[in-house]
Amino acid sequence: MATVGSIQVADALLALEAMGANAASLRNRAGIPGAVLDDAANRLPAEAAVRLFDLAADDLHDPIVGLRAGLHLRPRGPLVFLLLAGPDTRHALRSYTRLARLALDSVEVRLVERTNHAELTWDLGDPALRASHHLFDFAVTSGLSAMRVAIPGMAPLGIDLAHPEIGVPGESARALGCTVRFDRRVAAVRISMATLAARTLAANPLVAEQLEKMHQALLANVTASSARDRVAATVRRMLASGAAPHRSDVAKHLHVSERTLQRQLEQEGATFKQVRDGVRTELSQALLSDGSMKVEAIAHSVGFSEVASFSKAFARWSGGSPTNYRASIAARGRRRASARAPRRR
Repeated sequence: MATVGSIQVADALLALEAMGANAASLRNRAGIPGAVLDDAANRLPAEAAVRLFDLAADDLHDPIVGLRAGLHLRPRGPLVFLLLAGPDTRHALRSYTRLARLALDSVEVRLVERTNHAELTWDLGDPALRASHHLFDFAVTSGLSAMRVAIPGMAPLGIDLAHPEIGVPGESARALGCTVRFDRRVAAVRISMATLAARTLAANPLVAEQLEKMHQALLANVTASSARDRVAATVRRMLASGAAPHRSDVAKHLHVSERTLQRQLEQEGATFKQVRDGVRTELSQALLSDGSMKVEAIAHSVGFSEVASFSKAFARWSGGSPTNYRASIAARGRRRASARAPRRR
């Protein structure tokens, strides 16, 4: 079942409210709990977003409400920051294509470079969702709004939409401020090669690299196919944010009860403790191998408040102390360096 990020639904409600809709009424009638929107890590069934836009179209008597809502958007959230920090438009958009599923996990976004222009394309993938053009249009125009924030002088050469023209002829083109082609196989925003090479407003390659790493961890949670993978991805994200990954909190993040989570893991032959310890082992070994962090800092990074507790747990996981593990990795590195060094004759 396709899902949409809670931050995208919250932004859609804000945009619809700015257009004159009663956001609280829309949310209630669409069956979207307000508490779900309080955490940007939450996800909702995409059908809930479809209902939201269908209701808004009726309330506002607007056949292109999804398109307009994306244009009314005040872009925020992880994908916007990633666009802002990219060293140039090309790199920023490539990162965007890799992480667009954070917004809607059934969508596939691609950057295609032609001879005289480039195209950022959206393929919704799910045939059931394609029938609702509002959600698809919102995905495209909210992406366009984010690009306009991040890229100086961003003006599309034209836009393709993956449905026949709806409403008053020419209305979509007037709203978008450019030519529009309808009933295309995929939606697309066409931009010039000069725009593709332009620096973004807050270009910072180091920040962009760190943001993409963080967003890849978030994406792993979205695309995980098994309970074990979903739990592991959630534990990684909680550790990265400094939160202790207790079973009750992980279950809450995954919108299931502790009992359901336990049953799902048991069906895969795993326990919560095994999965959590596996993540902690992998992370602590990687940090110890790096050599730049103190053991105390590593202990905190994997969810332990005391070094002694971490050392005891690490010995259980790896068969030795953190200090001995780090020393063995360092010795192995020296042996490899020695083996690669040219021998004197």
